[in-house]
Amino acid sequence: MELRFKNIDIELRTPEEVQRITDLLNSSGARCYIIGGFTRDLLLGKNPKDLDIEVHGLTLDDLKKILESSGFTINEVGKSFGILKVEDRESGAVIDISVPRIDNTGRKPDITFIENPTPATAAARRDFTINAIMYDTKDDVIADPYQGISHLEEGIVQAVTHRSFTEDPLRIVRAAQFAARLGFSVEPGTVLSANRADTRTMAPERVTDELLKVFRYSHHPSHFFNCLDRMGQLKLLFPEIHALKDIPQDPLHHPEGNVYQHTMEVVDRAHHHDSVMMFVALLHDTGKKETTTFNTDRQTLQSPGHEESSAEIAKLFLQRYRIPQRDLIEIVTTVRHHMRPHHMVLDEAFNLKHKHRLMASLAGGYFQIMKDPQKAIERYNRVVDFAILDKNDERQTEKYQILRSLPPIEHYTPKVLGRDLLAKGYEGKELGRRLEQLYINQINTTKEDYNNFSIIRHQKKRSN
Repeated sequence: MELRFKNIDIELRTPEEVQRITDLLNSSGARCYIIGGFTRDLLLGKNPKDLDIEVHGLTLDDLKKILESSGFTINEVGKSFGILKVEDRESGAVIDISVPRIDNTGRKPDITFIENPTPATAAARRDFTINAIMYDTKDDVIADPYQGISHLEEGIVQAVTHRSFTEDPLRIVRAAQFAARLGFSVEPGTVLSANRADTRTMAPERVTDELLKVFRYSHHPSHFFNCLDRMGQLKLLFPEIHALKDIPQDPLHHPEGNVYQHTMEVVDRAHHHDSVMMFVALLHDTGKKETTTFNTDRQTLQSPGHEESSAEIAKLFLQRYRIPQRDLIEIVTTVRHHMRPHHMVLDEAFNLKHKHRLMASLAGGYFQIMKDPQKAIERYNRVVDFAILDKNDERQTEKYQILRSLPPIEHYTPKVLGRDLLAKGYEGKELGRRLEQLYINQINTTKEDYNNFSIIRHQKKRSN
């Protein structure tokens, strides 16, 4: 069918395997609707990823018999929730098929199947009106019982019913997530309902899933946190971030405002990076709550040691939200050392010696660089890249790029290995100490390298 949306004609076309299923079931007396995000994403000009079918007029057992007799493979793993997974043997695609139901979508939902459903009663369990738009494949029409299409046009996230957040508090987080992904606002009545709910009972993993979607898809992740704040949930879900709203900064260095405002700007600038960098952006200044003081001599605000404090707070935050240990280590390491590139630029320390010192700190020692040089390089590049995002000063960017362009550590391969020292009689801790010292000596800056980067450094001085 064709649907006009924002003065654009959009053709609703389902994949062949879905068409085979819906034609079969419609001819068997049912009425099949395409539900979920398919129609929403198509109207928004996005490529729909999830395609689910809701069948009215047949029971799950009837569905199973009809589909199996026509050669489809059925997986009943979700049958207690009213869902069958159907595999199309021709394409190998697996499609979720459900029957209308009423449930609360908490950890242990109570399921009630609806007899004689209408689009309105079937869609009442949906979270938001923009997700309650249904494509009737039998009559080739759109069923929009809760004005989801007009809300798409207006850019509004609105709950289907006032009970939405009581049934599942995660929907509050999803409201902020959709608003951030789509650039929408949350409807005032929905904001009011959210302020009456308590999200602290949710499983942390569910919140993490929504946060990662924001990091992956939103161009303005700050909108997610600002929406949660308006809905009264930022202080409950992310108290470490909410606390930054009360921490002022020196207006000379941070004209954007308090630490929360600075953090939100950095999060937005980092939106095209991976989730590790996004968490660094979110958590890098959380320690300023504990370290910010007023220097009476200089008459300015300062936060000495905030990076170490931020690293400790970040570790607890990431553990609470079940971030994998591999990513946790990378995030905390970058947060702990995120000020080092700033100091290097301030001191104009543009040489390999300073790079190697920072790499050793990031890797956990010079010996660790030798064991895994690639990891040390990745950490060094990440902390410099983050410093560029954090500083966001075009006048200084070239200096940070000099740090980024210093020769990689692969240029220095150990000439003396552990087996050589073992042959000389070294063993145990003494072997490790001696090997590390030899490695440090081998990667010391050569005169030629130092001269090359000294020239760059002095040229920058003259140009400034």
